[in-house]
Amino acid sequence: MEQKRIFGELELKVMNVLWEKKEASVYEVQNSIGMDVAYTTILTVLSRMFAKGMVDRSKAGKNYVYSIKVEKSQAISSMLDKIKKSIFGGKSFQMVNYLIDNADDIHDEELVLISNLIEKRKKELKRE
Repeated sequence: MEQKRIFGELELKVMNVLWEKKEASVYEVQNSIGMDVAYTTILTVLSRMFAKGMVDRSKAGKNYVYSIKVEKSQAISSMLDKIKKSIFGGKSFQMVNYLIDNADDIHDEELVLISNLIEKRKKELKRE
């Protein structure tokens, strides 16, 4: 069975530009991405994102200016939830375990921070 994709790589780059700039034209998005991507490709991505309700657009002269409708934290939460369900069978432990086991760039200080987050979560669960 084919897995429905969460966001394409280019969609994520476009979203990051809009989160950073708040609003941008197709040309501004294209320049910000810094890749060799055609104007028409960016226009197609933004048009599809508009049709999905992910961005708003308003007329500015002859062109449209796009703004993001989805908060970054909401998008991250949605993407990670889909990854957790589709790859890790909905198991948070398996997802966290995988991330820690495969984090080549994690440092001791960060492990301490993770440990503190775990302790905080334990206290929250005891109160419930």
